[in-house]
Amino acid sequence: MNRRSLLRALGVSGTLAGCAAPVTPDSGEGTPPVTPDVDSPPPAPPATVPLGYTYVRPDGNRLVDGSGSLPETDPVDVALGARSEWVVGVPHDDGVLLGVVTGEGTDAVSVDGREAAPTDADLGPARGPPLLVGGDDPGFAPALGSPTTHPVPTTGGWASVAPDGVVRLPGGPNADVDALPDARIVGAAGRLYVLAGRTDAYAHGVLGDELEARSVAVLDPAGGVERTLDVPAGVVEGLVPIVADVDGDGEREVVVTTSDADRGSRLVALSTSGASLVGPAVGTGFRWRHQLAVAPFGPDGETELAAVKTPHVGGTAEFYRARGGRLDLVAERRGYSTHAIGSRNLDGAVAGDFDGDGRVELLLPDDPQRSLAGLRRVDARVEDVWRLPLGGRSTTNLCAVPTGSGIVVAVGVGETLRVWPA
Repeated sequence: MNRRSLLRALGVSGTLAGCAAPVTPDSGEGTPPVTPDVDSPPPAPPATVPLGYTYVRPDGNRLVDGSGSLPETDPVDVALGARSEWVVGVPHDDGVLLGVVTGEGTDAVSVDGREAAPTDADLGPARGPPLLVGGDDPGFAPALGSPTTHPVPTTGGWASVAPDGVVRLPGGPNADVDALPDARIVGAAGRLYVLAGRTDAYAHGVLGDELEARSVAVLDPAGGVERTLDVPAGVVEGLVPIVADVDGDGEREVVVTTSDADRGSRLVALSTSGASLVGPAVGTGFRWRHQLAVAPFGPDGETELAAVKTPHVGGTAEFYRARGGRLDLVAERRGYSTHAIGSRNLDGAVAGDFDGDGRVELLLPDDPQRSLAGLRRVDARVEDVWRLPLGGRSTTNLCAVPTGSGIVVAVGVGETLRVWPA
């Protein structure tokens, strides 16, 4: 029995997804959830099967491997027939398979060489932000837990966030951490991380609802809650933490955006063994920062953290570096927007070597979200080195999939999927 047949026998719709997208109102929240028997969830895919996350990597860091050929690559437009809301992708059959969530269902698009076209692959239904599972029988992840997030494969099976905030773990006791119902579980080095301790104490409400988190729960898939990382002040205003080595000491930090009504948002890198790194605050309440990626952005390859300050009101791309026990702002450039108010789509930017010059760029929408800009760090400034016109306003996350021949980039523009083949 193949994977899809097994999922259907268990009463679960299986499917694959992958990529990240420019932001739009979320899909699937009004769809009745498919609720399988939690005592017999479907098996997780083997570790060798590729996975397509909207946030690119399982650790939440929106950084793609490989090198591309933008901006010289000509885009290919694929008609969808309904408004696009999410797009994800995985390497498949010497090319890339893209799974698209639209206002009317799901579509599959095959990218082969310089061509991109619809395919009859049945990826199954998806809800909320999708996760695409690759392999011989690709499809979207099973409908486990809250309808505003997705489960993730881990040791022994699937981990999922239930609507009541309990994280269901396959190999140990469930974790009653009061997780956000729309929190995305990320993983690194055998541990899972999820935003926990829900609260409505900060009524900003720009990320889909007025619930935020007070901490990050660190989970052992086989042992339950390992520790809780509390933020220094305020709440965590986000859905996807980034687990990465920010300061180069060999230890991964957990990067979140914290906010309070007096000072607004700041970036914080939470340490599991010592003092946390804290960046400057916006300076006024109800002004948000969108954390994006940790990568060797610096002019000489230094590790930096990229974010966009106030993406809803004249966004500014920012780059931070860990220095002297804090996060210092080292360069910025105004004119970019990576999020729409009220959307749960936080995957509007990707880092990678998209033009093949050996340097990492930050790829993100301009302020009107009608073109993608490639930003590069040079000396103490940020250069806008090239643009990719979209032919309209982006309506999905930004998807990037590495292949043996380059990086496939895709973004939804209304009822069209614009693809830059590898």
